[in-house]
Amino acid sequence: MTADHLPHIHNPAPGLWTALGYQGRGVALATIMGRELSLRIRGGEAARDAWPVTDLRPLPFHGLRRPVLAAMRAAWRTRDGLDARSARAA
Repeated sequence: MTADHLPHIHNPAPGLWTALGYQGRGVALATIMGRELSLRIRGGEAARDAWPVTDLRPLPFHGLRRPVLAAMRAAWRTRDGLDARSARAA
């Protein structure tokens, strides 16, 4: 997934190309991106304006994903427990 919800083409090293960020639309977009990558690799005319090469950047706060999700699970478990307790009392 990407922050702007668009697929991206990256060239992290000479001779190394990658396309990613299909946002769940990989079957259709991977076909188009595969063609685009093959044109770039062969040096042909690629749709450079439609699919510019971007830098790889980490998602902000991605390292906090696990602790935040753990805290959210604990909060929802607590809320579910309180809801169940109030339903039994009623």
